[in-house]
Amino acid sequence: MKIIEYIEKKLEIKYLEISPEMPAREACDLMAHYKVTALLVMEDRNLKGIITETDVISAMNTKYHAEPLIVEEVMNNQIIYAVAENTLEECLLIMTQNKIRNLTIFKNNKPIALIAMDDIVGEILTNKNDTIHLLNSYIGSTRNFNLPVVKVEAWIWNNNRQIVV
Repeated sequence: MKIIEYIEKKLEIKYLEISPEMPAREACDLMAHYKVTALLVMEDRNLKGIITETDVISAMNTKYHAEPLIVEEVMNNQIIYAVAENTLEECLLIMTQNKIRNLTIFKNNKPIALIAMDDIVGEILTNKNDTIHLLNSYIGSTRNFNLPVVKVEAWIWNNNRQIVV
């Protein structure tokens, strides 16, 4: 399945965007409210980066500021992405190879979605289970043959004696 098909059918929220000047605390509140793990950081309709829960936690543990952190100080500006024509499996491979849990999806050089690894894995498993169910149904429908039962004997040689099993 192409990632664009999954986005169009399943994702209620395609992505949320914030500005680089937003306080990191507000970004956390937004992620918690919408139950997402990442946000796109946009400025003048251009993608500047991505901020994840992990980015914020890491920054709070390593940076001490008298003033609150802003998104620009915390975000990752290295954008790893897939395009709408990629399959779910290809997207999962990109995420695994780059050790990321959120992937930005582009179409016509613009971000159209931000998808989490657990969404992709869940959909792949659902598709596999559907395939297994269909194959089991097919196999079950072909078992209506009246085949004769054949008795098979096996022999084992032990100390030069034949034993029937």
